[in-house]
Amino acid sequence: MQILEDHEIRLRNIEASTRGSAGQDAVGVSGGFDDGLLQSLVQRISALEARPSADTDSDESQDIKSQLLKLQTFAIETNTLVMKIQKEIDTLASGTRDAFDRLSALESDANIDTEEHDNNAADGHVSSAVSLTENED
Repeated sequence: MQILEDHEIRLRNIEASTRGSAGQDAVGVSGGFDDGLLQSLVQRISALEARPSADTDSDESQDIKSQLLKLQTFAIETNTLVMKIQKEIDTLASGTRDAFDRLSALESDANIDTEEHDNNAADGHVSSAVSLTENED
């Protein structure tokens, strides 16, 4: 309210200075501001200032803040859950790779043993086949 009163004083000073230098035509046809109009403007401005603004905490803004807080909490919980699941997937993938590597190593060892066994068996069959043919002669 003090700002409006200061503004009104400045306007009156400007009005007085323009009357003195340029006459009453510089301010307006009537020679000044209508006090009734000025009072009505001051009352309207006061009423607007008294009315709660959008910045104050009304019920709607409290509801919106509450909903945003719930949404933020949900997002954080979801993100935490996704991170836990991703960690579990990484652990399982690592374990699967280790198991696959061990299985591959075992298969390699088994193939080597099988090849050696096959080679030995083949040598034995050949030698026994040779000895059989020698006996028949």
